[in-house]
Amino acid sequence: MRHRFTSLLPHLVFSTKDRVPFLEPDFAQECHAYLGGIIENTGGRRIVAWQKGYAAFSVSKSGIHGVIRYIEHQEEHHRRVTYQEEVRRFLAEHGMESDERFMWE
Repeated sequence: MRHRFTSLLPHLVFSTKDRVPFLEPDFAQECHAYLGGIIENTGGRRIVAWQKGYAAFSVSKSGIHGVIRYIEHQEEHHRRVTYQEEVRRFLAEHGMESDERFMWE
């Protein structure tokens, strides 16, 4: 096949180190803007908002609006579901194994 078509939409998942909620609202806005600038400058589109590690999952074109809604409401969502529970669920849904000794650094 001479033609190549790709539609790769990664959903990156990361947190503050040790999940410490130390970002004041004004500083958090600056951090989000800075990270967003990096994403946009490398050709990406920022819709996510850090820790040492991360997880990345492929998102279908038809699923992008659901991911955007999730990100827009993630603060509220994580009052009910912890970050760790969420990552474990994503990994299980994608059939990925992990070693939790190193996951939460």
